Amino acid sequence: MIRFGDDWPGCIPAQLIAHTLFYFTKPGDLVLDSMAGGGVVPDVCLAFERKYRAFDIAPSDSRPGIEYITGIRKKEHSPLQKSLT
Repeated sequence: MIRFGDDWPGCIPAQLIAHTLFYFTKPGDLVLDSMAGGGVVPDVCLAFERKYRAFDIAPSDSRPGIEYITGIRKKEHSPLQKSLT
């Protein structure tokens, strides 16, 4: 069984990405994944012969093809969000 992407919170099903790429791109197209996470989109792009650029803010040594963005400040919680925690 082929596995696409790493275990990741909010991991999107590879079949959904595969259908989207099949119908809306062609081999050689560039696909941008701005929230790459576990790498499902890059893995499917490789299987479907699409080029990709993938970015994420959470570093992981297991995904060298994902560019990690640094220097982003976390948003401070509003008073309402603080009262709910």
